[in-house]
Amino acid sequence: MWGSRDRTRLGRGERGRWIALGILVAWVGMSRLEGGAAAPETGQAPGLVAEFWDAADKERVLDVDVFTQLALFVPAGDPVSSFLESDSFEVEWSGALSVPLRDDFRFRVWVSGQVELMLNGESVLTQKGQGGWGKPTEELRLKKGANPIRVRYRNRPNEDSVLRVEWSSPDFLFEPIKASHWSHTPTPGLRRFEDLRDGLALFDRYRCEACHLNAGGNDRAGLTGLGVNLSGIGSRRGQSWMADWILHPKNLREQATMPRVFTGATAVADAQAAAHFLANQRAVPASESVDRLRGGIRAGQQLFEDLNCAGCHRLDGDPRAGLDRIGLDHVLRKFGEDALIDFLSYPERHYQLIRMPNFGLSRREASDLAAYLVSKCESDEPVGGGGQGNEALIERGRKLVGARGCLHCHEGLEENFEEHEMANRHPIERFDRGCLSPGPGALESPRFEFTAEEVRLLRMVLEEGQGDRYRPTPRESFVELREALRCDRCHGEIQGVPGMGAMGAKLKPAWMRDLISGHVSDKPRPWLGARMPAFPGYADELAAGMSHRHGYSHLPDPPESVDKALAEVGRQLVSPFNGFSCVSCHGVGDLKPTQVFESEGINLVYSAERLQPEFYRRWLLNPIRIDSATKMPVYFDEEGNSPLYDVLEGDSGRQLDAIWQYLLLG
Repeated sequence: MWGSRDRTRLGRGERGRWIALGILVAWVGMSRLEGGAAAPETGQAPGLVAEFWDAADKERVLDVDVFTQLALFVPAGDPVSSFLESDSFEVEWSGALSVPLRDDFRFRVWVSGQVELMLNGESVLTQKGQGGWGKPTEELRLKKGANPIRVRYRNRPNEDSVLRVEWSSPDFLFEPIKASHWSHTPTPGLRRFEDLRDGLALFDRYRCEACHLNAGGNDRAGLTGLGVNLSGIGSRRGQSWMADWILHPKNLREQATMPRVFTGATAVADAQAAAHFLANQRAVPASESVDRLRGGIRAGQQLFEDLNCAGCHRLDGDPRAGLDRIGLDHVLRKFGEDALIDFLSYPERHYQLIRMPNFGLSRREASDLAAYLVSKCESDEPVGGGGQGNEALIERGRKLVGARGCLHCHEGLEENFEEHEMANRHPIERFDRGCLSPGPGALESPRFEFTAEEVRLLRMVLEEGQGDRYRPTPRESFVELREALRCDRCHGEIQGVPGMGAMGAKLKPAWMRDLISGHVSDKPRPWLGARMPAFPGYADELAAGMSHRHGYSHLPDPPESVDKALAEVGRQLVSPFNGFSCVSCHGVGDLKPTQVFESEGINLVYSAERLQPEFYRRWLLNPIRIDSATKMPVYFDEEGNSPLYDVLEGDSGRQLDAIWQYLLLG
């Protein structure tokens, strides 16, 4: 009988039927709930609205934001939002929880602080605590469609603030509520703070603080920082390309944030003089730049496809096609082949906050990829080969680079530049002139070519005085970085590359940080042609942001002690001998899987280092609920009961603990 405790040991055929039935139940449960989980109704938007108050001033809402997960983590002493200075706060989420069919659900919370949950106008759960899952609610009947929900949370000052909310139904065990079930009605207050965030993101993107004293001065890791280091730039960039770039950056790259620093009748001559000066800033080639490999075009084309370079770049030669992608038609005129190989091998060498990722290419791979890119380009100028001998033009360019404030964003030049009004940082006193004016300002301000909407947002930020105190939390920064780094061009788009929606609840922050910074040498999915690139300058902020958004700390957990006796039981459970036969598809260290049917699983030796313990348990209990495309079978029934009755008395919780202890051995 399904779910009965009066069981005998299963034979091989019976076990296979049990597993097949488990898979069927998992699919049925998914189709009942996820199949109709639901686009928001007309006038509704995805996510929940979160309103924030200072606990000492509940009359004034200090921030409004949208959450896609009903979860929160704020380190002790830190603000919950970029617009709150106090670490004592309250937050209320509101919106609707939508389900495709009427059914009964239970809810539970993990809280450090105080929380109240209200559904369909009734309070169904209140809880205080300092961590740990509380007692679940009784079964609550939710109607088909939208069910109004409010969740009010108050933190404990000087303690980590933590909230995680999960639900269960007769068809599935406790799990986080997926983003597709949340919706809200946009409000004027929400739109105002969305505009403020957009305006502040523009401040970061265009680095207003580099020239202005009262523009923020955040120096945020991830969205601000110095530009390309100009030391030895003449050995890495072509002079004619630099002249065109300095004259009008957006002509070469639609997404450029560098302004036009020269305007008027002498703009072309000024840009050429500055480029001539920079072309003569040369460096002795590094040892790895000598004796170059010459790459293969066909191998480079395969790399271009495997690395999904087209997710961010275009090679079609049509400037109207894919303007959100960076064109590569001019790459040889910009770099030259040798400098291009250097750049592909180590993109962040001269610009730590570059958004070009490091794919960990070998010299051969970088040479192959460069050969393919060069085959698509034309150039009549060897990089580093021109611009010598005109001392007067070099001197004129030197003065222009100093006078136009280039060194506010760039470092690496040791010359003593003359003081000039444009070279000094100065406060913003008016919002209708200078960079924000429709025409040239009195000081011949740089021309960013802002759209009318960008000007509106920037003026809004200035008028409200937000730029000086804006300090985004990791949760907020993640939203901007995910878009800026184009993470979704690969995650969830390339077959086999997981989406990012639940990443913070799945992976441990220390492992995520190592992965993003390029310090994980073992590829978890070696069979994929795609590879995870490194973004060293953004690793800390991305890992913390993903963890905080799902209610987890960014700090590593204390090391777990291993119960060796229980680990030995776990070893048996992953084996094919009275176990789940995990080693059929998963390798363990250097031991290969014994019989891969379609696709190899991730090596088990990495699992405890990578996975959050709660995710590990949800995954083993019902992997298909988490990833409908997984080849991982379902071993447990809808109540979480195990088919292995003679191991640890058939207790699935103890069996999962035993496997985890075995995985902790690494």
